[in-house]
Amino acid sequence: DIQERELLALYHEAQELISQYQMDCAMVKLDAVLIKAKMSNNIEYIGRAFSLKGFLNYRRNETNHAINFYEKAVEIFSQNIELFNDELKQVKNSLGVLYTSNGELGKSLENLFYSVELAEKNSLSKATSFNNIALVYHVKEDYIKAINFFKLSISEEEMLDKPSLSHCMSVNVNIGGCYVKVGQLEEAFDIFSKTLKQCEQEEEFRIMIQCLKGLALVFLEKGDYKNAEICLKKAIKLSSFIDYRVHMVEILIILSDLYQKIKNHRDQFSTLKKALKLAERAHRQKVVLVLEALKAFHLDRMNYKEVGSTLRRILALKEAAFEKEKKEKL
Repeated sequence: DIQERELLALYHEAQELISQYQMDCAMVKLDAVLIKAKMSNNIEYIGRAFSLKGFLNYRRNETNHAINFYEKAVEIFSQNIELFNDELKQVKNSLGVLYTSNGELGKSLENLFYSVELAEKNSLSKATSFNNIALVYHVKEDYIKAINFFKLSISEEEMLDKPSLSHCMSVNVNIGGCYVKVGQLEEAFDIFSKTLKQCEQEEEFRIMIQCLKGLALVFLEKGDYKNAEICLKKAIKLSSFIDYRVHMVEILIILSDLYQKIKNHRDQFSTLKKALKLAERAHRQKVVLVLEALKAFHLDRMNYKEVGSTLRRILALKEAAFEKEKKEKL
């Protein structure tokens, strides 16, 4: 009917605005969706609006606001679980990811296992749920459980009519990372090497970068600093080429650790400065991580003035983050 078409149009406009990162305009559109949906008691679009508001706040890195909106979506969709099973499963998955990032791992697993139950009742794929459960166990440093759930995620994906090769490759990278953590370096090397070849064939450059980082970590553990440096520099070059900066700060920090091990302090310092500049410009959540590495560098060099200066910056950023979190909870 007319109202349904109007709601769909407004909802799609909000999605488009989010993709363009026009978050304030998108929020206005979603408020309009909510008003219209509530007037007609359209449960589907009330739930979808709350869910998209959750995603919007997730993109803004406002985790607590995102959780609040997703919980409202759960409340709405739960009014008719059979009808909104798929939507509820997706929202529960999103909540699982958010609670993990918030450090609330018990709540995360509760939501994710519920999403698995919903999937099993309605013959839906459990690939994403298993992957997110594995990530929780990775955070808990229970790497064996993480590996098992990552493998379940791949098995689920491969059962689909059109499985996503990129999903399987990405999960394999995560498995390789777990193998490094438990000291199974040959298994890690094999899975990173195999996945890297697949990435080259499929031109999956982003996953290729993660493979190169993983191989570098294996070489570092083996004390093969030359090959570790080659892999890290390839990853940095490829990241710059495709303008993919998500992992570059972390890769630069690993490279600085390598330079510390071979006592190349000049390159260690310049790499950390590059990492800080990049974090400040494109990945502000990593700024404290880089500053911690810089503080350790100055401490090793007994440059206590720079240690104090860097420490004050770290404390100021942590205090600002704490105040922001308090405001979000209010």
